[in-house]
Amino acid sequence: MLQDLSTHSLRLLQELPASYLRQKLPDKKQRIKEFRKDPEIEARSEEILKEMHIYAQCASSLRFFLEAAWPVVEPGRRFIGNWHIDAICRHLEAVTRGEILRLVINVPPRSSKSTIVSVMWPVWVWLQDPTRQFIAVSNSGDLAVRDSLASRRLIESNWFQKGWAEKFLFTPDQNQKTRYENNKRGRRVSY
Repeated sequence: MLQDLSTHSLRLLQELPASYLRQKLPDKKQRIKEFRKDPEIEARSEEILKEMHIYAQCASSLRFFLEAAWPVVEPGRRFIGNWHIDAICRHLEAVTRGEILRLVINVPPRSSKSTIVSVMWPVWVWLQDPTRQFIAVSNSGDLAVRDSLASRRLIESNWFQKGWAEKFLFTPDQNQKTRYENNKRGRRVSY
């Protein structure tokens, strides 16, 4: 996971002031000491480490990913965690690991089941294995399109691209509302 974040970290480190990078310091220990003394660089490095930690947690926990990605998928709606959300996330993580082969989730309407299962979970799974393939079926074509678009918009969002741009890309020849594929052969088809 941290290897995946290294590209992002290098990009942020490249934003350091050019004057700092041109400095000639006597040895490695002195350079490290000088690096730590510069408050601007120190603050930026702490920000980089914090972002790396958040993205690492998101990649390893569906529940953490859900909460972090919520403002992207549901802007203007506050995320309110609850035991049923934790339970759904734990069970979907078990499905991802192959520990559960059949899963039925029964919760009342407006309990975020579609957002978790049809929007966020496929995206999170692609962080683990971008070759996975999904078929999403709904009793209403409009719901299938809605969830497929929300997933795609999450992947295309600045927040997602900032942390995982190098994981996979959409293929330009198969990027439609209800059918899209990534460059690792993962795909999603919605009916």
